[in-house]
Amino acid sequence: MVEIVDTRTGPKTPTHPGCRRHWPTDHGPRDAGLRQHQGQVLGPAKWPAIVPEEQWRAVVAILTDPTRRSGPSDAKVKWLGSGIYRCAGCGRPSLRVSTAGRGIPCYRCPGQPGTTGHVVRGAGPLDAYIEAIIVERLARPDAVELLRPAASQVDLPGLRAAANAARSRLAEIAEMLGEGELTRAEAQIASGRATARLERAETEIAAATASSPLAGIVDAVDPAAVWAGLEIGRRRAVLDCLMTVTVLPDLRSGSRFDPATVRIDPK
Repeated sequence: MVEIVDTRTGPKTPTHPGCRRHWPTDHGPRDAGLRQHQGQVLGPAKWPAIVPEEQWRAVVAILTDPTRRSGPSDAKVKWLGSGIYRCAGCGRPSLRVSTAGRGIPCYRCPGQPGTTGHVVRGAGPLDAYIEAIIVERLARPDAVELLRPAASQVDLPGLRAAANAARSRLAEIAEMLGEGELTRAEAQIASGRATARLERAETEIAAATASSPLAGIVDAVDPAAVWAGLEIGRRRAVLDCLMTVTVLPDLRSGSRFDPATVRIDPK
């Protein structure tokens, strides 16, 4: 599990000049003992790392995940599936909660401009239904198997070596371009290949070391009790980890919630 520590409150550790002590909000590669130039990680630095590279990359992956909501926007999210539940009409996670109409909170898909949207569903009953399914899944005896494999099952040294080799190649390409040994077109092709190798290695490192949102829940004595005490952001992360929820059109008259109008696909 990735542990994010505020180093400002811990023991004073000698660092290299210019080392920033505010990660993970800063999450600079210097803290992982990596050199950086113009936003590009070039490779291992001469100074010692404060944190292991794989742990730093796991934190960066979490903080830069486009599906992760943080800051002011996260404070505004009050509903479990807002921006996560999918609309069957357009196939996108477009459902948001509003109280338009009768003042009852409802998930709505805005649809295309000039339309009335695709689906509308009461937010309270839908969230309660999904939460019940989540809690039931978390309480199963085999739920602990949902946790990601331990990092020991992945060749982290090999992945780090591959990443460093790709960074060295990128630096070499830049130097060859500057010396006129490569044309711009040749450099673009070569750097594209090296960048792809680097991204693959970094993605595998992050996936192997990132913390699962299910940790501490599926392996708890009473997962239901743990779930009840979770804040909304963690609940949303668990939902997104476990399943894809698609809300189907409800062609019936009346406002009673019908579970048949919700499709759940386990991940």
